[in-house]
Amino acid sequence: MHEKTISSKPEKRSPIQGSTPIYLPFTLITGLSALDRIREAILFPSTLGWLLLLSIVIGIVPGIVVKLIFRKGFFVGNVWQGIISGIPKDVSPTFVLVNTMDGQEVMGQLHSVGTGDQPRDVLLFEPKLSIAGP
Repeated sequence: MHEKTISSKPEKRSPIQGSTPIYLPFTLITGLSALDRIREAILFPSTLGWLLLLSIVIGIVPGIVVKLIFRKGFFVGNVWQGIISGIPKDVSPTFVLVNTMDGQEVMGQLHSVGTGDQPRDVLLFEPKLSIAGP
């Protein structure tokens, strides 16, 4: 029977383990395949330039992919205008529940909404008081 002992020392990771996507193309381009050769030549301007260029490119490519594919449905900017632009104009009545500054809740059909000089104006058609304020 084998017993495992739990060590309080964390396992050491090789620094190359986390940088493999950068070091693989770097070794193919520069021809430096041994870690000792990479360590010796890392500060030469040509090898350092390649390393920085690859780091930037490998960082930018996933960022562009995420921005173009995964973030299409997110609105950036003024949240109020994002909500208003998401309401379809040609759909039959949109009913909303509005919380007023004095603690009341009013429900009604959305007639128009301000987005310019008066961005918080909401006009309701046939409003009905749901909850009276204090």
